[in-house]
Amino acid sequence: MPCVQVRIAAHSKSLSTPVPNLRAVSSALAPIVLAILASASAHAQSQAQHVYASGGTAVFGFAKDSTTGALTATSGSPYSQTLDGSALAVDPLGRFLYVLNPNANDVSVYAIDQTTGALSNVPNSPFTADDATTPQVLAAEANGKFLYVGNHQGSQSGFTTVGVIDIYSIDANTGALASATPTPTPGPFNPVSMVVDAKGRFLYVYQGPNGATGDAGGAIEASQIDPITGLLTPSLSSCSGGGFGLALAIDPKLRFLFAGRGDQQGYIDACTISPVDGSLQSIGTVRFPDENVFPDAMAIDSSGQFLYVVTSQRTMRAYSIDQTTGVLTELPNSPLPGILLGFSIVADPQGPFLYALGGKGIVGFQVDPLTGALTQIAEVLTTGSVAVAISGTPVLASSGPVAALSPTSVDFGNVTVGSTTAPLVVYVVNTGDQTLDFSSPAISITGTNSSDFQPTNTCGATLVPNQNCTISVNFTPSAAGTRSASLTISDNAPGSPQSVPLNGQGVTPQPAVYLVPGNVTFLETLLGNSSSAKTVSVTNSGQATLTISSVALSGSNSNDFSQTNDCTSLAPAASCAIHVTFTPLASGQRAASILITDNAAGSPHTVALLGVGDAPFTVAPNGLNPTSLTITAGQTAQYELQLTPAAGFTGAVTLACSGAPLEAACAASPSSAQVNNANPIPFSVSVATTARSFAVPFQLAPRRAPLEMIRWPLILFFGLVILFLRRMGAKTAARTTILTWSRVAAGFALLTIGGVCACGGGGSGIPVQSPPPVGTPAGKSTITVTATHGTITEQLQLTLIVK
Repeated sequence: MPCVQVRIAAHSKSLSTPVPNLRAVSSALAPIVLAILASASAHAQSQAQHVYASGGTAVFGFAKDSTTGALTATSGSPYSQTLDGSALAVDPLGRFLYVLNPNANDVSVYAIDQTTGALSNVPNSPFTADDATTPQVLAAEANGKFLYVGNHQGSQSGFTTVGVIDIYSIDANTGALASATPTPTPGPFNPVSMVVDAKGRFLYVYQGPNGATGDAGGAIEASQIDPITGLLTPSLSSCSGGGFGLALAIDPKLRFLFAGRGDQQGYIDACTISPVDGSLQSIGTVRFPDENVFPDAMAIDSSGQFLYVVTSQRTMRAYSIDQTTGVLTELPNSPLPGILLGFSIVADPQGPFLYALGGKGIVGFQVDPLTGALTQIAEVLTTGSVAVAISGTPVLASSGPVAALSPTSVDFGNVTVGSTTAPLVVYVVNTGDQTLDFSSPAISITGTNSSDFQPTNTCGATLVPNQNCTISVNFTPSAAGTRSASLTISDNAPGSPQSVPLNGQGVTPQPAVYLVPGNVTFLETLLGNSSSAKTVSVTNSGQATLTISSVALSGSNSNDFSQTNDCTSLAPAASCAIHVTFTPLASGQRAASILITDNAAGSPHTVALLGVGDAPFTVAPNGLNPTSLTITAGQTAQYELQLTPAAGFTGAVTLACSGAPLEAACAASPSSAQVNNANPIPFSVSVATTARSFAVPFQLAPRRAPLEMIRWPLILFFGLVILFLRRMGAKTAARTTILTWSRVAAGFALLTIGGVCACGGGGSGIPVQSPPPVGTPAGKSTITVTATHGTITEQLQLTLIVK
C-alpha cells in the first residue's frame, strides 16, 4: 500500500481477553513461499521500512526487519508530539510522516531519517488550511507529490454543511506543505476513510453520517488525480450499498475496493475499479453474522489475496479475495482466535506482514500466503496509540508495460438477426511504468462467430504509462441463438495476447408496435357537437410484418368516441393512422380506449382517450336569488332563475318544472327561450299553493221505532184492564180466576212496556266525522326545473317549504 489511513472507531465493544491460541503455518510449502517473498521484498526496496504509531502527545517509531517483520524502536522514540495527533500517513517514498491534529485543525510533518527512521520536525510545521474544520483522515499520493486531508466540514460560507478536502503540494526537499488550490474543494461531510491507489491516479473518500443534514452517509466519492496539479475530477461511484460508512481498503493490484459500513448490522461492499477513470462498480456484499458488530478498520495483504477486518468487538475477521471477480469468502478459522485489537490496521506493502494496534501497543502478524492464517509477532509497547502507519512502495507495483482491459467481458444482449447494435467500448489502459507497444495486427476478432462482431479502435502503435485507447465493437448477428467471439489485443505486455470475451444473442425478427401519441386528450366539447379529429400514428418498429387484425373502442364511455383507420398490414418501418372524434353524450369527464389487436408482443396495444363534455346551457339562480323558499299555504313561491348558454351555442330551449305538492301548481315563465352564444336569459318558476279550509260537522235527527210510537197507549190500555179485573174479582165468586187473569194481563203489560222500551232505546242521533281540510298540506317539496334542447337536458333542484 502506498498510503495509510486511520479512522478513530465510532463503535466500541469490550470483551474478556481470550486465551492465546496462535495459528502456525498451515502448509509445508509456506516457509518456501515466505522466503521468496522476503527475498523479493529485500531486493525491491532501496531503503529500510519503518512503522509509526501516534498517541496524542507522542509518536512512536520502529524499524522493521525485512525477513521476520519484527519491530525495533528507532533512535529517540517516542518523539514528542505537543499537539493532538491522531490519524497519520507515511510518504510512500519514505521521506516524511504526516500526523493530523483534529483540535488544532492542522497537520504536523516530520522528516524521516532514511537509514535509522528517526523523526525530526519539518520547518514551519504544523501546516494548516484556512478553509477547513476538524481534519479526520488523510492519504499521501503514491508519487510523493500531494497530500490529501479530509475535513469534517468547511469554515467558509457555503461549506459549513459539506466536507472539504485540503489538497497540499509537498516540497520534495523540505517536506513543507502548501495549498494546491485557491478555493476549497468540496468533499463528503464527515469523511471517515480515505485511500489512494498504488499508482497515485485515483482518490476515494468514504462519507460517514452527516449530523448537519441527517444524511446517514455511506457514499464513496471517487476522483481522478491530475498528475500535474493534484486537482480532483469526480468519477462515477455505484459501490456502497447503504449508510454509516466506516472504513475502506484498496487492492494493491488496483482491481478492487472494499467498503465497510453498518449501523445495526455490519456489511462489507466489494467493488471493481475501472483502470480507465477509477469509477466503481458494485460486485456484492458480505454481511456479518452477528448484530451490532461492525467493520471498523480494514487492510489487504501485499499479495492482494486476503482482506483482514478489525471489528467493533476488537476481533479480526479474515476473507479470501477471488482474484478474478473480487468476491469475498470468509476463511474457515475466522474470526481469528487469540487476537484482541484496537481500531487501526495496516498491511506491509513490501512483505507478508500486518501491523495492528493491540492491547498495549503494536502487534505484528505474518501472513500465510497459501491460507491467509496469521502468526503473531512480538508486540511492542506504544502507550495510548490510536493509529498506525508503515512506509514502503508496493512490490507489486508493476515494472514494465501492463495492458489492463476494461471491461473484461462484453455482452450485447438480445439483438435482432441482421440488425447492428450501437458500439460498446473496451478500454486498453497501460497501468505499467513503461511504454506499451502494440503488435501488428494489434486488434483482432477471433472465435466461432467472429464475423458477427466488427471492431474499430483509436489505438496507435504505442501507449505511454497511465494512458488509454479505445476499441469500439458492433454486433450484427447473422443467425438466431448464442453468438460468441473474442476481442484479442497483441502487445509487449505480460500475458499478451490479452482477450475480452464477446457475447450476444441473435433473435428472430419480430414486429413491434410504436404508437404516437400514447394517449389522446380532447378539449371541452359541447354536448351534441363533435370535436375535430385527432390522429394516432401506428408504426411497425420491428423487423417483421405487423398484421393488425382489429381496431376497436373500449371503455365505459366508448360511445362518446368514434374512429376510422387504414390499418391492416405494415411492413417494417411503415405506419398507418387512426382518426378519433369525440362527441360527448353527457357532461363531465369521458374516458375510453383504442384497442389495437395485432401479432406483435404486448397485443392488444392501447391508446387512452380522454375528453370533457360541456353542457350547451346551464340553469342557475339569477344573481343571489335563493333556491329555497318558505311560504304559507295559499301563497305563491317565485324563484328567479337564469338560463345561460355556452359560448357558440344557439337554439331554442324549453323550460318546465315538476314536483309541486298537492293542491299546488308549478309553472315556468317563459316556457321556452331562444338562447344565443353565452347571453344569459332570466326566467322564473312559480309554485302556487291552495289555502287550507275546514267543513262544520252536523247530526241527523233520531229515527223512532214503530212500537215506541204506541208505547204509552198500550200502557194505559193494560192498566185499565187490570183495574177492571180487580173490581170484578171483588164482586164475583170466581175471584181466584179473575185474579189469575189480572196477573196475566199485568205481566203482558210489563213485557209490552219492556219490549217497546228496548226497541226505542236506539233512537238516538247518528254523528258524522269531520272531512279533511281542503288545500296544500304543510311539508317540504323538491321542485325540479328542466331545460331541454332536443335530447339534451339540464336540471336544477329547488326547495319549497309550505307551512
